Amino acid sequence: MAKWWRESLPVKMADVRDRDPLLHEKVKNFIDGRLKSEFMAQGLPYDVIEAIFAAGFDSLPDALKRCEALAEMKKESYCENLSVSFKRAASIVKDYHSMEVDESLFSEKAEKELLDTLRKRKENVELLVERGDYAGALKEIAGIRTAVDNFFDAVFVMTDDVKIRNNRLGLLKLVVSLFEGLADFSKLVYEGE
Repeated sequence: MAKWWRESLPVKMADVRDRDPLLHEKVKNFIDGRLKSEFMAQGLPYDVIEAIFAAGFDSLPDALKRCEALAEMKKESYCENLSVSFKRAASIVKDYHSMEVDESLFSEKAEKELLDTLRKRKENVELLVERGDYAGALKEIAGIRTAVDNFFDAVFVMTDDVKIRNNRLGLLKLVVSLFEGLADFSKLVYEGE
């Protein structure tokens, strides 16, 4: 049964999506609801599950591993601040879609440092994800927080110069895309929210 689920359902769901988008959405919501309930029954926090489902996944075992890794990470003191940094970046770029960055437009040291950190971390994250080491990938992503915070401290993103503003938005979009590949940190809930 598990093999059928893994191999057949995506194809059948694609067929349904093409023929009847409304039915596809209803079936997807039903399946998501059942899976979320199953993950919660295994003791995973609802916000962690929402963060993983919002990011999307192709494999149920991988989704479960990502949930477990994020649940552990959320217990760490740095995770809330990391989540705040992600939410701030995601909020700024929510309607911006380009990830083009031109280094020649950088005027602040923090821009270059963020791009360098992002490149280094992205490569490591991709390798860790490929190996199924989601805890390691999340820790690697956490390493970008200082560069993101320094960027926000030193750079005014929404400058009047359109080229510079778009370049800075593109840089932040790259940051957000690194996070979103594993989890939507904006779904994480902390005390007082």
